[in-house]
Amino acid sequence: AQAEQFVPADGKTFTYDETAKTLSWIISDDQPEEPTGHKHCICNGFDGHSCQEVSWTGLTAADVLGGSFTAAADQYYYLTEDVDLTGSLAVAKNTTLNLCLNGHTLNAPATKRAINVNGGTLNLTDCGETGKVLSTKEKNGGVMYIQMEGTFNMYGGTLQGTEAALGGAVFINAGVMNLYD
Repeated sequence: AQAEQFVPADGKTFTYDETAKTLSWIISDDQPEEPTGHKHCICNGFDGHSCQEVSWTGLTAADVLGGSFTAAADQYYYLTEDVDLTGSLAVAKNTTLNLCLNGHTLNAPATKRAINVNGGTLNLTDCGETGKVLSTKEKNGGVMYIQMEGTFNMYGGTLQGTEAALGGAVFINAGVMNLYD
């Protein structure tokens, strides 16, 4: 089957590829930011550090149709509810995805990892303090696989419930992982 593209009423463009079982969410630069009221810096004041407070766009399970999406633009997103992925969330090369768990859970599918950092950058934080990324079983990197010189910066949240032959929660194959407390 071929990729199918549709534009919901909010103006965001989604492309679903039936063969690859992936959903891509494309956001153009000219779209207005949604008023969310969800504002904080990416690091949540890590070690007394102060950074610029930014506005975050809510991300619901319906936004990704219960599946995964490929980050196509530098955006700040926060989960508004627990999300059950049907595929792995992918962070593409030269793309930055800023994700606040907001006290919610991002659940990976039963036989896949939750996140693939494919040459891009993932900044993960949790302003709600109970947020987690859950995964069950994957060959390499139960929760996350970092490759193609990708970067993962973790400012908050928990990676939990993993079983993997290599890498445990995270498998790094030509990439960087930074943990901040």
